[in-house]
Order: sequence, then structure tokens, then C-alpha cells
Amino acid sequence: MGLRSGTVKNIKNCLSAVLKHAHNPDCYIQSNPARGVEIPHPENERPAREPDPSTWKEREHLESVFEQYFPRFYPLVVAGFRTGLRIGELIGLKWEDIDFYNKLIQVQRNVALGRITTPKSKSSQRQVKMTTQLAELQKEHRRRMKEEKLRKGWTELPEWVFCTEEGGLINYGNFVYRVWNKAMEKSGLRRRTPHDMRHSYATLRLSKGDSLAEVSKEMGHSNPDITYRAYYKSLPKESRSNIDELDGRPENATNRNLSATTNEKGLASVG
Repeated sequence: MGLRSGTVKNIKNCLSAVLKHAHNPDCYIQSNPARGVEIPHPENERPAREPDPSTWKEREHLESVFEQYFPRFYPLVVAGFRTGLRIGELIGLKWEDIDFYNKLIQVQRNVALGRITTPKSKSSQRQVKMTTQLAELQKEHRRRMKEEKLRKGWTELPEWVFCTEEGGLINYGNFVYRVWNKAMEKSGLRRRTPHDMRHSYATLRLSKGDSLAEVSKEMGHSNPDITYRAYYKSLPKESRSNIDELDGRPENATNRNLSATTNEKGLASVG
């Protein structure tokens, strides 16, 4: 049929949900035949859209464009580039999710098609570290939001960290059409999507040698293999370790029993 593995997985999950209801509580069937079925992932399968991450310089330039022309959304864009959160996770952030003392963000909801849902998987419910710059920026953003509350006569501070001018939930389509696309035009950069902020976060961290396992956990991937398959091209091409250390022997190395690795003719018998 030529369907992608992700599409097949969605079909399987939908079918499994239907069969689950057939199995419980009326027991029309003895078991759910779709349960536990693994979806193959062809090694040569390419993503529906290739990630298009920004370089360090491009990230800095795009952030400056938002700061100058779309300051209301500048904190959102910086958060996207500094945390790797999905755009729906960013839109769904509440102030209660931010721990300024420990510089952590608790990701526990997602916004998709205007609906507030939980993150896409169990691993997506996670804590993400904030950089010092991001933490300070969000503190300043909160201070400005309090000023806006007083100025507009709101009874309370909007619960959403990033909100509309009326204090409501951001509509993704409106954000892309009215803000993001215009910012991309002003930047003069190659057209990218908000999701590419997430790709940029991953590639920039991996390019500077950060742990694959740590980056994978911060992004909410279920295992590092997913991160590796998506971003292996961004792993440092040069070795960051000293290969010449193999010529020496660390002080705590175990002495090898030479007699156990030679035969009676004096030839090494190990491979």
C-alpha cells in the first residue's frame, strides 16, 4: 500500500481501541488481536519531512527578529529553541508548570487542533531544564504579564504562559499565519516551521557533543534510538576522545595474564 510506518501505527492504534471495546465488558471476542502487534520500521524509510534545523547564527537572527517585530512571542520562540518542546507543548504551558527555583519545566499537557490533551506518550510527560537565559527571560515575561493584567483590568493573571492579547489560548494556525510566517519573511531565512525549533534544539546540542541519552530524555523520546535515527547526521564527526590513550595503560587497569593467552608453541591464541 505504500503507507508510512507512522500511518500504519495510527491505523493499528485506532483498530486496537475498537477491538478493546469488543473485548470488554461484553466479550464479543476472546482477546484483542491487535494488542502487542509491533509495527516494523524500515531502515531506509525517510521521514515525511526532513528536519530543517537552524544554525547557531540563524537561531540568533530569528530570535532577534521576533524580539524586534513580535515581542509578545519572543519568549515563546526562545523557549522553543532552548528546550526542544513541541509547539503544542509550548502553547499548553501554564505558569504552575515552571519551577523558577530549580530552572525546570514540567511538561504535562499538549494542545492539538485547539484541544487540550496530554502529551503524545508517557515519556513525553517529563521535566525539561531551562537555561539561565531562558529562566531570566520568563521571569521578565511574567512581570510584564502582571503589568498587562493591571493595565487591562483583568481579575487575574492568564493561566497560560504564552497567550493571546486577550489572555486566551493561542491558536496554532493563527500563530503560523499571522506571526511565524511574517517573521520568517522579515528574517530573510529559508522557510521553516515552528517544529524546526525542536529540530534545532536537538541538532545544536548534539553538535556540541552533549549526551545522546540526555538529549533524548529532554525531548521526550521513548528511547535514544529514536533520537539517533532522527539526528545521527548532527553527531560530531570528529572524535572528542584521545585515541592515543589506547597505547598506554591506565593505572587502574587489570593486569592481563599472558600465560592464559598463549599456547604451548608460544603463539597467541586469542582473536
